[in-house]
Amino acid sequence: MELELKLKGALSRTAEALRVLENPRVITHLDADGVTSGSIVFKTLQLLGKNPKIVAIRQLDPGTLSSVPAEGTFVLVDLGSGQLPLLQHVKGPGVILDHHEPAGQVPPGITHFNAHEQGLDSSKEISSSGLAYLVSRELVDAPELIPLAITGAVGDVQAHNGLVGLNRKILEEGVKAGIVQARHGLPFFGRETKPVEVFLSYAADPYLPGLTGSLSACREFLEKLRIDPSFPYNSLPSSDVSRLVTALHEHAIQTGLEPWKMKRLVSEFYIFPRETERTEVRDATEFATLLNACGRNEDWRTAIDICLGDRGDAYARAKTLLAQHRENLKRGLSELVEKGAKPVGKHVQLFFSPLTKATIIGVVIGMAIGGRLVDHDRVILGAAEQDEKTLKISARGTADLVRTGLNLSSAVREAAATVGGVGGGHNIAAGATVPKGRLDEFAERLDEAIGKQMRY
Repeated sequence: MELELKLKGALSRTAEALRVLENPRVITHLDADGVTSGSIVFKTLQLLGKNPKIVAIRQLDPGTLSSVPAEGTFVLVDLGSGQLPLLQHVKGPGVILDHHEPAGQVPPGITHFNAHEQGLDSSKEISSSGLAYLVSRELVDAPELIPLAITGAVGDVQAHNGLVGLNRKILEEGVKAGIVQARHGLPFFGRETKPVEVFLSYAADPYLPGLTGSLSACREFLEKLRIDPSFPYNSLPSSDVSRLVTALHEHAIQTGLEPWKMKRLVSEFYIFPRETERTEVRDATEFATLLNACGRNEDWRTAIDICLGDRGDAYARAKTLLAQHRENLKRGLSELVEKGAKPVGKHVQLFFSPLTKATIIGVVIGMAIGGRLVDHDRVILGAAEQDEKTLKISARGTADLVRTGLNLSSAVREAAATVGGVGGGHNIAAGATVPKGRLDEFAERLDEAIGKQMRY
């Protein structure tokens, strides 16, 4: 794998800093990118003969800061870069591996490896799981960790148009080793585990009029094509797949689907051929969703057990959590559609839910803006109760808004600071923790901060 000299140097320094840590505590984020990257680091440390511990948290803020030992070895994974001011009391030694936008000075005793500081686009080119694998690769020969790196990137929505940048290099290494397959086909959810009639009914990007959301219409559509609607998409013969894709293009034309949306009917996806067929862990998208279901239901231990290879009890628990996760998302999305999002200023819309879990509010608003269920020209804020004193805020934008200047990471950080909170993230997606009672003020400050960024 060819890497730039600057990146090679940073990788070497970070790997050495990780190698000399004595039995550190690994603290990671609880979403798919977090648990995969944390698991890569954890497994690497084990392969080095160490005895690490691991814990996953929602985010690093004053309420969770105690998870980082003030005196002792640690590794922060998929968090930490945006909260450097909170870590000034930490003596280390420690390592931070993160792809979120950094803010503040790195404390002495901490080795900081961040995608932004390497000039990388952390929303497209590399996720924390990819960074973790690149560091691991410097220390151990463990290509079996590549599926975790790919799954983390997919879970971080970095494969929308196919993996690029360093993600692509990692993919190519996995393909060469025979542990990943890159295929092209329909982009909907459930390729590996759902009957194709269900898979087709899940079509959201693009939305297929007359098919999306209608199981009976999808079944009739498939039967006319002489395709067994009970087979999973990935198990269909290639001739059936070809006829299905052709028929969907014709359907899209007949229903007036815009040409730019029609291009989304075929995308690249990733299969792990060493995993059992018709299981979630065989398809990167379904694997990421399974891990998110665990983390969002605050059972991150199950997610990490699966990442470390448990296909027995942990996998069974995760399947139960996945069903629960889908119901939670369905309720949250229904509430959003029913209540709507309140416009704030010129650039923001706000959805506060007293019912939705803080761990999934970002997923709900992401589905809403991705499916154009809310105003696509405004940033959407989702807010849910995190504890007795604070609210969890998630913010999502669109690629079009980013092209016109949006950087949610800096805007959310600035707005949160004005109300006594903390925040950060990426240009297109960010999060914050703010005190209760200051939500409206936060939304107004965020609108002002975004207004300074936009070029229209």
